Amino acid sequence: HGAAHAEQAVTETDLGGFYPHTGIVRAWAAIIAAGQGRWRTAREHLDASRHHIPLPVFADQSALAAAAIAQARGDHHAMLEALQPLQAGPLEPYDPDHLTPTATWPTHMFWPMWTEALTTTGHLDRATEALTHLTHLSHHIPLLRTITAHATGQLAEAHGDPTTALTAYHHALDTPPL
Repeated sequence: HGAAHAEQAVTETDLGGFYPHTGIVRAWAAIIAAGQGRWRTAREHLDASRHHIPLPVFADQSALAAAAIAQARGDHHAMLEALQPLQAGPLEPYDPDHLTPTATWPTHMFWPMWTEALTTTGHLDRATEALTHLTHLSHHIPLLRTITAHATGQLAEAHGDPTTALTAYHHALDTPPL
């Protein structure tokens, strides 16, 4: 159903003249198509999303879509490359009451992918920093708790600690999504 809804949203955005939303709608359609292995369609939507100037709060959507396509293809180096421009500054603790004017939403979507990309490409020190930030986010955004537990397991595995990894993976399975 996700693919049908995504294509319907693309059509409605195009027909309705909702030009400022075209980039985000196309980015989400690319993510859904990539998850289904429809690579040509994913690439077409990604390319279309990059040709529209997004609203500032959705400025990261094309990069996230490119990273999702790379993730679905198992290309973690391309995933890291797609996300790199979004990580321009130093890490700061998440504070929903004091977001900077340059903050983009949904920044919470970036951190799980960033942590995975760093872990799977061997940047373990940076992955540890990213996981710390993701953990902070998960205290404020409950839906991130499962992926934070999974990312903890991935990082422990990358460090050669199967006991901690197994504990984290069990925690991920036992964590309710909300």
